[in-house]
Amino acid sequence: MKTLQNIAFVIKGQNLLCSELASMALNNLPRAPNGSMVGLNAGAMRKRIRVLDILERAKAEGDIVLEDGDYTTLSSCVQDMEWAVIDSAIMSFVDHIAKAESTSHLDKKKKS
Repeated sequence: MKTLQNIAFVIKGQNLLCSELASMALNNLPRAPNGSMVGLNAGAMRKRIRVLDILERAKAEGDIVLEDGDYTTLSSCVQDMEWAVIDSAIMSFVDHIAKAESTSHLDKKKKS
């Protein structure tokens, strides 16, 4: 399991939570090699909806806790996202996702 803090990032003067930016990435359709957007099959859509549901709950609960497969889905979508603006906060968000902590690692910290 992986845990992410649902912190805010300021992009072009707008505060956006990690869960909101992650939702944008999950809702972004993949692109074909020629640059055109392609659709999602039912399995890929189901995986993304599962993560979107987790992100929605995180808005109220705080931390985002993901099973390994859900984290892989999110991480892949974030890496593939094509952003419409250039902002260092976006790179901070991408790094935040990439550096998600293992939940078992967090449990050890709490016990110390």
